[in-house]
Amino acid sequence: MKVKMKFLQKRFFVCLLLTVLAVLFSACGKTAAEMHEAPSKASAAASDAEASSETPSAEPVSEAPDEPENPVILVDRGNDKEYFEQNDYFLKYYALVYGEEPEYEFVTFPTASAARESEVQHYRVEIVAGGGPDAFILNTADPQLTRSDPPTEVLFPDVVKAMQNQTFLPLDDLLASSEFYRPEEHVAPVMEAGKLDGETLVLPLLYSMNLYVLDRDKTALDPASFSTWEDLSASEDPDVANLLGWNVSSWFDGTFSTLADYGALNLTLEKDALTEALRSVKALHENGTYEAGTALLAAEGFGTKLQTLPALRGADPEAIFPVLNDAGGITAQITAFCAINRSTAYAEECLKLLSLLYAEEIQSNYGRSVDGKYVGASVSPTNAYFGAVRGVATGYASPFGEALRPLTERINSARFYSTLDAALYDAADRVTFDGQTPEDAAENAFEEMRMILAE
Repeated sequence: MKVKMKFLQKRFFVCLLLTVLAVLFSACGKTAAEMHEAPSKASAAASDAEASSETPSAEPVSEAPDEPENPVILVDRGNDKEYFEQNDYFLKYYALVYGEEPEYEFVTFPTASAARESEVQHYRVEIVAGGGPDAFILNTADPQLTRSDPPTEVLFPDVVKAMQNQTFLPLDDLLASSEFYRPEEHVAPVMEAGKLDGETLVLPLLYSMNLYVLDRDKTALDPASFSTWEDLSASEDPDVANLLGWNVSSWFDGTFSTLADYGALNLTLEKDALTEALRSVKALHENGTYEAGTALLAAEGFGTKLQTLPALRGADPEAIFPVLNDAGGITAQITAFCAINRSTAYAEECLKLLSLLYAEEIQSNYGRSVDGKYVGASVSPTNAYFGAVRGVATGYASPFGEALRPLTERINSARFYSTLDAALYDAADRVTFDGQTPEDAAENAFEEMRMILAE
């Protein structure tokens, strides 16, 4: 496990843009507890009902507090409040675009694990009761968050289930008038993941792809020689084992193009296929070495997700080695999203903010020059392994387009990280580090996934 931790620390993540959101998620802001001073509609209504039942008819009943004056946006963590309310990059760009100052209240979860978990549970109760924040900008259940020590509780461990439960407001009518949300410029499979029965309910913001950047002076490994995950896992080239045999859990779930049919509540992943895949990763782990694997990579570190986009600047597209899925493409795993609460009274106001996050100036990190100062750009990201939701056809990605275009064009599957992925993450860990047999790990993971889907 020490080797694993050392390995994980050397991971180098892919950030393919939208750096403003990476900053948004990386520091501390106003805690959700502050928001509770102004009760939601649901809690206010509950208080009125209780007062009516306990107060004699001769006594006047106090009126419930008014709704918050401004829309309340729940963000997951980090410098959310500071960025939106104090950062000139955002404030001046918002004013430039809309001709007015932004008027929103931003709340976030506490940093401490136990306090965060308590707040998450509180919000779930409020939302079910028809209350809660007006909109969300949140992380998905990335196993590297939910399986961390201590684990990070997320509000929606399965975004698709939340969509099915009618948690979110349908957005198509509102999006029709947005000047920034242009689906034809976005990575189509990623954006399709936010739809249910053809209706847009959730807007993906960030996603990850599993890939390595090879040092061409160290290996002749040719990514084009592999068509599917099966080809890759069956390779006898020792460089494949050295490259993929470590940090297996971080990319293993991405080798499956689909996991479940939520409508039918059935797993589409078959147990035999899972067992065989775990046998393959066990062999890769046993035949590869950490030292040999790191030696194959470009100088910026080991791992399937690079941390800064400049790592791809000038990279030879043929040196970018993706971990393919079983359908011969790349799985995009959505790590962050935004949505509007179905019960909000501020739908249009919320969409003004959320749609602005898709503006080219913000997603590009180029910004726009106003009086000699750039607005709309962001400071350098401090957290994330994220990709851009916009495609590479537009000018914003021009320095990196040659490297990015072949990757985004190979995305044939996209899904929100969920607890289903976490079960696969654990299975790969048990096989490669805990000595469990592939057969037992597959059986355990399969049963866990069936139970998760049925909940």
